[in-house]
Amino acid sequence: MLSLTRALLALRRREPTLSLGDWAPLQTTNGVLSYTRACADRLFVIALNLDSIPKAIRFEPCLHGTIELSTNAKRTGEPVYERLDLSADEAVIVSAIQVSPVVLTY
Repeated sequence: MLSLTRALLALRRREPTLSLGDWAPLQTTNGVLSYTRACADRLFVIALNLDSIPKAIRFEPCLHGTIELSTNAKRTGEPVYERLDLSADEAVIVSAIQVSPVVLTY
């Protein structure tokens, strides 16, 4: 837990968008809390699976990016293309290249 906290603090120091960027919620209906932080040319999607079962969200029209930080350290650096699979109780921060505010869930 301490290493996750340190990694999150380091990411916030490197990416001011995570603390100063505009906040906007993304709509989901499956128990995944997700929102964006955007500032200038930087965009991040934060997704938290608040359930004890795996969930998936699909971004329409598309989202491409990289997982910058996850509660599962093995996922850091993993590419994201349109669909984001989250294990039970997982949270991720995705550095996004393109995103739409419409989110389809399944």
